[in-house]
Amino acid sequence: MRKKHLFILCAAAVLLCFAFVSCSGQGGENSADKGCQLPYRLENGCDIVAFKGVTGVYPEDGADAEKENIAALVVENSTEDSFQLMNITVETDRGTLAFDLTTLFTGSKITVLEKNAAVFSSDMKIKSVTVTRSIAFSQPPTVYPDIFEISVHDSVLNVRNISGADIHEDIFIYYKTIDENGDWYGGITYRTRADRGLRNGELRQLPASHFRTESSKVVFVTYAE
Repeated sequence: MRKKHLFILCAAAVLLCFAFVSCSGQGGENSADKGCQLPYRLENGCDIVAFKGVTGVYPEDGADAEKENIAALVVENSTEDSFQLMNITVETDRGTLAFDLTTLFTGSKITVLEKNAAVFSSDMKIKSVTVTRSIAFSQPPTVYPDIFEISVHDSVLNVRNISGADIHEDIFIYYKTIDENGDWYGGITYRTRADRGLRNGELRQLPASHFRTESSKVVFVTYAE
């Protein structure tokens, strides 16, 4: 049985990128004088384009509580790779900040909030940046439009098997929140599952409690055959 693009952290698939870099000098227009000029190129080729405070829904723990002025990075991927996972540690003069992001496609941008909901300060200075883990998709992620027909509603995703054959294994549908610009918001990627697959032509409603039609997007699908 061959797994298709499974969202796993298999040791053999892990690409480790250690990019411990000291930041010095005055920041540019977007850096708010953090001591590190932005945009800042990470070793895996992605760029930190903003370091800021975010007020609103805090998605990173899945609770979606409203929080104020949480430290956040805006990361842009202009490489040819799409990333499953990226862990970034930022050392500042106020302490260590950790950012965990998942699902960053080539050509896309994401706002990721600090994993412990640390509060941002406008005079905070970045001392160094470390990418401790960076895992690329082994193959381009896809929603398999020739195999699955997916329709979306608040808190529900409908999936139909249009492949012409039964699928007997679990099907996972991954989705993310998007902001008003259509960019990813939140490092977290949500998923829902069709247990034991779908018969040819079968339609099933799947719970997706974080999905909102105006601010969410299905990003990829995985299954096994």
